Amino acid sequence: LSYVKNQIERVNYASIVDDISKVSIIREEGEYGSLTIDFCSSTLDPTTSDILKIGKRLRVLGRHFGNASKTRPPGWAGDAAHDEIFTGTIRSINTEFDYVQDEPIIQVIVYDVQFNMDMYRDTGSYIDFASYAPFLNKLGVDAIYNNHNYGGARGVMPNKGLYWPMALGESLTDSLRFTRNRNKGYFYVNRKNQIVLMDRESDEEPFVLTDGTLPGDANYGNMKRSLDTESMVNQVTVTEHRIDWSDFMKRSIKQGEAPPQNFQYPKEETQVATFKDAESIEIYGEYSRDFHVVRGTGDITDVYAGQYGSGFEDWALSIIEDFSDPVPRINKVTVPVKSSLDIWVVSNIDLLTPVDIVYKGVVQHSKVRAIEMEIRPGKWTV
Repeated sequence: LSYVKNQIERVNYASIVDDISKVSIIREEGEYGSLTIDFCSSTLDPTTSDILKIGKRLRVLGRHFGNASKTRPPGWAGDAAHDEIFTGTIRSINTEFDYVQDEPIIQVIVYDVQFNMDMYRDTGSYIDFASYAPFLNKLGVDAIYNNHNYGGARGVMPNKGLYWPMALGESLTDSLRFTRNRNKGYFYVNRKNQIVLMDRESDEEPFVLTDGTLPGDANYGNMKRSLDTESMVNQVTVTEHRIDWSDFMKRSIKQGEAPPQNFQYPKEETQVATFKDAESIEIYGEYSRDFHVVRGTGDITDVYAGQYGSGFEDWALSIIEDFSDPVPRINKVTVPVKSSLDIWVVSNIDLLTPVDIVYKGVVQHSKVRAIEMEIRPGKWTV
């Protein structure tokens, strides 16, 4: 529990067991995750202690006795087991004082590593996740692509021009979104603060969340079930990002002529196309989704020839075909954490984890798209 070591770094941790009034965690696929903790402790006041400092790593652990018992099982030797629930870097610390008790309330805000990716501006957009490997390797964080680790020690990021991106995202996160959308892949930051990129869905065994009519890993309480118009799509607008061919063709010099010192990368252009299911729109109204994608073949000689590969009509129409009609679905459940087994479940469910949701004996296959967790004295919900 005192440290974590991987091929990039060793991070030492000190255990904090001071009183807490609230813990709030918000995570969503493709977005940076946040953790907010309100400590009620004079010993953690950053004006007198260096335990909590901006830039330090902080994690929340779930303490449990494995996946077979709601309490400490007979014969369990030693301390309880622990799993990461959230890991990130402290970005903000605020201290307020309770006037009556004269006790500090210290609020700590923590973001995961995707916040860094949002800030990094100097990358291009590529047609597949594998092309980002040289950049992920220099970010100084764990990066996993289809279960292969691309993480490396922090260093100078490569020149994007050497790898011929097909477009220019405003940030590394934007570029990854363009690539994810193009290939209908996935990316997220997991509970261990690792960047995870996947070309396909996870094939791990699903957790079973149940209403009690069938056995499961945990029981849920409140749930939201409806004709899910929130996830309906009967109109798709695709914004294609690609290299500006006319600007690219201007970048030529005569034989023997020296290139300019500030030889910027070619400009980007966008093209917007909209596809719709008119019949579905007439019945249910318009439910539109906008997608940004990178357009190109990955070969710069094709750009020279003005060729950008196939468009996204079939891509968009397949989305409309899958989502243009509402279906009754459970799209949100709340799990009350009441036992060691519940802690094991919520500590091991991650973004994009497969889950089977049991409702009145019927099983719905789903995957986790977002996680919200709140812990207060005497109450813990996910």
